[in-house]
Order: sequence, then structure tokens, then C-alpha cells
Amino acid sequence: MREKARLGSRGAVLLAAAGVCGGAAAGTAAVTLVRLLDRVLSPRASALAATACLSVAAGIFASRGFRELRPALPLLPTDTLGSLADDLDASESDN
Repeated sequence: MREKARLGSRGAVLLAAAGVCGGAAAGTAAVTLVRLLDRVLSPRASALAATACLSVAAGIFASRGFRELRPALPLLPTDTLGSLADDLDASESDN
């Protein structure tokens, strides 16, 4: 179980980073980016470009996070569950 937690921790951190990037799309960083883009684009086009950039960054972080989590799945102790199932079968056959 400890090994799975170690493997999953990097993926969880990357997923958290994806959440931060997604939240920044609605925050002050997005406003700053929109204002910079307003200098060369229309207000609507600059808002769209900023949203697209932040969405792509969030998607990249999420993709890498899921890739890091995959080796740690399933998070349940499968050996223990298998052993419990075997014990249950053995106790039922004894009765």
C-alpha cells in the first residue's frame, strides 16, 4: 500500500497543478493576459486566446497527472483483498 501511495503522489501533485491552472483561467492571471492581448486583438479575441492558452496548460497537466497515477491503480490493497476472498471461500467450504 505504501508503494502505491508513493507512485500515486506525483500524479496527485500534477492533478493539483492542473486544477490550479484551470482556476487561474477565471482569476487575475487571466485578466492580465486578456489586457495584454487587448493591445493587439479585439477584447473578445483576446479573452478567447487567453482562455485557450490556460485550458491547454490545464489539459497537459491533467494528462501527465493521469499518466503518473495509472501505475498506482487500483488504490485498494489487491493482495489483501484476494487473501480475504480466499479465506472466505475456505471458511464457507469448511461449514
